[in-house]
Amino acid sequence: MSVGPIPVDAWPDGPTTSAGGASHPLLGTVTGEPPQDTDDWHWQLALHTLAAGAELPAGPGEPGQITPLDAPLQLHQHDGHSRALLRLQVARGPFTGRALPAEATRVVSLHLREGVAAELIARPLQGPMLLPAGARWMAWLLAGRAEVQWGDARWPLPVDRPMWLPDDDARRLRIDGGGEVLLLKIDARGVDPLTLDTLG
Repeated sequence: MSVGPIPVDAWPDGPTTSAGGASHPLLGTVTGEPPQDTDDWHWQLALHTLAAGAELPAGPGEPGQITPLDAPLQLHQHDGHSRALLRLQVARGPFTGRALPAEATRVVSLHLREGVAAELIARPLQGPMLLPAGARWMAWLLAGRAEVQWGDARWPLPVDRPMWLPDDDARRLRIDGGGEVLLLKIDARGVDPLTLDTLG
């Protein structure tokens, strides 16, 4: 068990971007070991800042997930279907079309190697939330106040600063507070949980 939440190394000053740009993607493995090179990754996470009407850059062909943080996205598929992706709603890919916001927004994208089990969870935080054991967790408090609890230990979560939560295979972590939070769950067993919204 590590001692307390750990800041995400790839974003030492937080995941800030310029308009129309993307943060340097965070590359990782299901075991938590750092990738040996730029192709040695199981998942990658990036933050994009889009102006109104700007298009989300196309990602690689691997499965992926996206969620808008500030305003809805309109998803247009190559087959002619379209749908609205609401703020803090998560959609799964692979994505074969265009994603356009009506208003300026930040968008988080998660790209996965085939067979890797990881998921984005974006939601309001209203009181305590228990996190299942047996997974690695990153917590990104988007707004509000919250703390992480493990047994009798408590640590505050900073706003807009993604943090790796302590590893524990036996006991469940707890996040308590109010606001909005984005979580990244990484399952080392490699089984896709298939629990989130899918693109139609």
